Amino acid sequence: MGNMRIVKLSEETCRALEQMGVLFEEIGVATPRLSKGGRSQPCDHLSDPENQRRSGERSTITTRPNPKAVGRENRREYLEQLHQHGVALKHERRTAYVTPRGNRVVLPLANRPWSPGKWFLGAPKNFFSKSGTALVLICKENTVFQDFILPPEDIQKLVPMLTEVRGELRFNVRRDDGKYYLYRPGVDKMEITRFLHNYEPLKKL
Repeated sequence: MGNMRIVKLSEETCRALEQMGVLFEEIGVATPRLSKGGRSQPCDHLSDPENQRRSGERSTITTRPNPKAVGRENRREYLEQLHQHGVALKHERRTAYVTPRGNRVVLPLANRPWSPGKWFLGAPKNFFSKSGTALVLICKENTVFQDFILPPEDIQKLVPMLTEVRGELRFNVRRDDGKYYLYRPGVDKMEITRFLHNYEPLKKL
């Protein structure tokens, strides 16, 4: 430990790490933090006034929108959009909602792609323990909601194949050549294009 060397990361790398931290925070995934305690940190040079002076940068203070607040607003807008399609949902808890007939619909949401055409979402696994549960993967892209409505019969086949981390299911959605896929690490990929904007199953629940 006495010979441990602290490596300074490039500015580009630090910005990328910061971006991933924001995305994980948006879906409620805990991420490790660099400890303080007087030690030089790998990304300290981004806020080092002397380094900024050398590179010609100005020392500025930026305010980052609260990811949870952004998520709440996006979900509110999406629920209004669903209502326009004849689907009314009532909030149950967290990302779980219920239809007028009492069937559960889980609505994980990605506020934006983490990379062009790629979204990362998460939802508690126990939300799918109730029979008749549907899933809507909401992937926001600029001002458009790319939503994939998976009915209960598809959920029962899908859940056992997904990655689970600390009780949370992970959904990795990607667009390739105009088609959408749900990538399942170590398994395969499942095309979900047919579920895009498919509101009819929700109206029957």
